[in-house]
Amino acid sequence: MSSDPHEPAPARFWADTNVATELFEPASARGPVRTADIGEPVGRHVRELFVSCDPAQALRMQLEQSGLRYMAIADLGGGRARRGLLDISRASGWPVQRLVVRRQGYGDTLATLYFLDSPTQDGGSVRVFCADVDAGTDEVARVQLGLMLMARAELVALLVPDQSASLRTQATETLRQEIRRQRTGWLCRNLIFMPAKTSPEFVNEITRFRAETGIPARMAPAVRRADQLWIYLGSTWNQMQDRMVAGQRLILRTLALVASPAAGGAELRAESLVVSDTGLLAQRCVHHLLRQPGVQRVCLFNLQSQAVVAHSGTPDEAQAMAVQGRALLQAMGRAGEVMALGHALVEASFTLTEHRVQLRGMALLPGCVMHVVLARNAPPLRPLPGRAQLEAGA
Repeated sequence: MSSDPHEPAPARFWADTNVATELFEPASARGPVRTADIGEPVGRHVRELFVSCDPAQALRMQLEQSGLRYMAIADLGGGRARRGLLDISRASGWPVQRLVVRRQGYGDTLATLYFLDSPTQDGGSVRVFCADVDAGTDEVARVQLGLMLMARAELVALLVPDQSASLRTQATETLRQEIRRQRTGWLCRNLIFMPAKTSPEFVNEITRFRAETGIPARMAPAVRRADQLWIYLGSTWNQMQDRMVAGQRLILRTLALVASPAAGGAELRAESLVVSDTGLLAQRCVHHLLRQPGVQRVCLFNLQSQAVVAHSGTPDEAQAMAVQGRALLQAMGRAGEVMALGHALVEASFTLTEHRVQLRGMALLPGCVMHVVLARNAPPLRPLPGRAQLEAGA
């Protein structure tokens, strides 16, 4: 998988037996938990790590040295981990990012890891890695890197496709054997099986898995959508944080994903991975609006379904803006019909004591409306830039 030719030249960052990682200490003992990252940023949502040893070994050393805290999404076949990560990104607006592992001195791409960062209540983030790694034709490296991510994660969600009992048993047994082979290197003690379909037979398999590995694995109810996956994963993570000392807690800010992705999400791809994704485009619209003078809150929602596509503030605030925004447009449309003025609305606005509210349809996102709350004396909203400018991060 090649890198974007428009991205900056490869960063001089590498990993070998003498790990080179810059550590950032907390600003204060009471400040939010901060850990160093892995690799170095080289473009929009892309980091690079240059290695001079085996990629899995280099990754292990980087995780040890940086202290990066993360969870991982894996699967027992079917490519569900990649689809799950992309669906979470679509529903939340958090961009999927890449960590590209390259050979030091040559620049050859050895592997690509996908991840996103979920915001925490203290202003930090928790990384969510996909354990389904892209390593080209090197299947050994792909498996080793995936297992390394799982082994050192604080929490692993193991997605189980709706497959035959024999295939599922074989996949579970393979994972059990891999864990036993790296007994001393397997640190993860929180593993959740998330099946697309539950069955008594699978419950028995998980019971055997616990007995033979010593890992207190458990099973979630059937998981078919990104919002279900994130609720189970995020809630479990936050429950784990409750058992930690106060200074080490990383409490996720968002547990409910309001906008569900369309069924049958596409596979992850290296080129334009999420640039063309509706969720990311919508989130960039939100960021552009929030940079304008006087803008205080923004919600983009689907006019027909009231589904929130992207927003600022909390999910509850966004949902309220979607509901009220649609109600306002409907009321104005009915008034237009009664007065024989027509009911089609291009935009609507009104002024309160301290605020001005504006609703406007979006050509960039057909079927969507932007609901913006501004300070009363704020200047008029500037038009949104074109799609190309937004995708370029304007």
